[in-house]
Amino acid sequence: MNTVEKEYVDQESDRYSPSLETLTDKLIFAVGVFTGTLCIYFLYTRPVTEVEYTNAYIGLMFVLYFLLEAYRVPSVDNWSYKTWAKNVVFVVAMIAGIAGILYVQVMYDALAYERFAIYTTADTLAGAGILFATVVATHRAFGNIITGVVLFVIFFTVYGQYFPGILNHSGDSWTNWVSMTTLEFTGVYHMISQIGGTWIFIFLLWAGLIEELDFLEVLFDIGFLFGSLVKSGVAQTAVVASMLMGSITGSPMANIAVTGSFTIPLMKERGLSGRLAGAIESCASTGGMVLPPIMGSVAFIMANFLGIPYADIIIAAAIPALLFYGAIMVSVHLIVTNYPSDLNVDREIDRNTIIKKGTPMALSLIALIYMLVELRYPPGISGVYAIAILGISQLGVLAVVSDDIVAQFKQFAVQVIRGLVTGSVRMAPLTIILAGMGIVITSFNYTGMGYRISLSIVSLAAGSVILLLVLVMISAIVLGMGMPTVAAYLVTVTLIAPAMVEVGFAEITAHFYVFYFAMLATVTPPIALGPAIASQIAEADFIQTALTAAKISIPLFLLPYIFAFNEELLLIDGWNTAITFVQTMIGFVIICYVLFSSFSRWDRPARIGIRSTLFGTAFLILFSSQIIALIA
Repeated sequence: MNTVEKEYVDQESDRYSPSLETLTDKLIFAVGVFTGTLCIYFLYTRPVTEVEYTNAYIGLMFVLYFLLEAYRVPSVDNWSYKTWAKNVVFVVAMIAGIAGILYVQVMYDALAYERFAIYTTADTLAGAGILFATVVATHRAFGNIITGVVLFVIFFTVYGQYFPGILNHSGDSWTNWVSMTTLEFTGVYHMISQIGGTWIFIFLLWAGLIEELDFLEVLFDIGFLFGSLVKSGVAQTAVVASMLMGSITGSPMANIAVTGSFTIPLMKERGLSGRLAGAIESCASTGGMVLPPIMGSVAFIMANFLGIPYADIIIAAAIPALLFYGAIMVSVHLIVTNYPSDLNVDREIDRNTIIKKGTPMALSLIALIYMLVELRYPPGISGVYAIAILGISQLGVLAVVSDDIVAQFKQFAVQVIRGLVTGSVRMAPLTIILAGMGIVITSFNYTGMGYRISLSIVSLAAGSVILLLVLVMISAIVLGMGMPTVAAYLVTVTLIAPAMVEVGFAEITAHFYVFYFAMLATVTPPIALGPAIASQIAEADFIQTALTAAKISIPLFLLPYIFAFNEELLLIDGWNTAITFVQTMIGFVIICYVLFSSFSRWDRPARIGIRSTLFGTAFLILFSSQIIALIA
């Protein structure tokens, strides 16, 4: 396992569990509750500008991330010289960054309305401190690859005159660069950071409350209920539970760590290998990023990039998400039913208990979807109301069913506080990556690099749409292997997606195409961050787990091509969408049958011709219009 994987795995397996045992714990609690409450208060009242709030929010997240790292570090007695140096640099960077944030907060009016690009030395030092902290924290949280991208972009922007070919530009001075990425409220304060501090953060708080109020048990019960209806049993329980959890958290890694710690041992107990159990969990958890209504951080950023309501993103994502999970369920069913294992669900599931316990979450979710899709409320205020409905309805249920109301209300208050802490803790590293990506996007826009690279890709494709799509796919997957999905999406969509628009694809199609492949990089060897975490839980070989996950995902790698050529799957078009959906699902079922059923074994040469014929039939079904166009 390489360094990048180890850093991610360690981060997810070492997830912070709220407690009040030490001073660091208490400080994490205090900062987490305050930051979460501040987000809710700002979205409800809007007392200051969004940029001013974003500065305060980033500063608090710097503090929270610093405390989380202090919580995780081993005893000082075990530090090597390298560890000492690394931690001293981190502490200095955090102090510089937090001091810079405080300076900007105090001087905000002067910087925003009076300076007009004529900054003092103190201003520049404050901005440099914020940049330094962002780069060091990015390295601490996400490793060398993404930090290398950020550093390359910084040096490329300042010293562009020394770069060859399409990378060459006039360059800039260090002071101008610092001013542009901090003091002028772009870069670190780019729109994606503002979205992170509002829309994304509020839904992570909502997810944190759902987790701490014990609604995850309801999701598992729903999974067990579905698993009891099919022969593949507990394997489908894992798929459904991970799907539902992923639709709330929107984070594949967190999803694997939370649901996988339960579903993977369960599948192993029933006879599935650790390799297969880890692969199933990896694929199912990864898809949570494309399942409405939350869809992780990428969907909020996509809505902002496209300048359309978030509700339109939800609607566009719905059909591909159904195809995604339909393919996974069929694949898993065909694979596990070949195993000599007892997958039956032997747990009694009381539907009335599910309804009673899950009512607050269901009401909150229904209200959220109604506000986003029907009322077209902004995601921020919709999230605030969803949290309020969740809390009020949970209190109502407790008042009706509890014998000791006072004790239950006290427990509810503790759970709410823990939920705010959980949401804030999960937002801290995401804040850092968004700030780092804000620097990258600002650089690309300033130097015109995105436009030039897009033109080069169009030229390289030489008029071939298929070749163009393959180049975009490779770029998104390669970037996604070494970065979080949101970072890979941001880089690829800024540099390469415009090439798809240039040759006639709709903007939303280009964004979803990049998004899907950046997400599928999570299960793509050799890095495969999802299977890296799942294999540790399953105590299985990482490479074997990753290869199995990639095999299960084969139909999913075709899905972006399908909706690129059949845009009615994204841009809902009545019967055309319905017919294409059915056609695609039939094609997926055939491919899954050939790949994963008992018929798929190669031990009889006579089957090779039949399998090839079925594969050909599936491709004719999936790409019939394109094949007809090529023939014509």
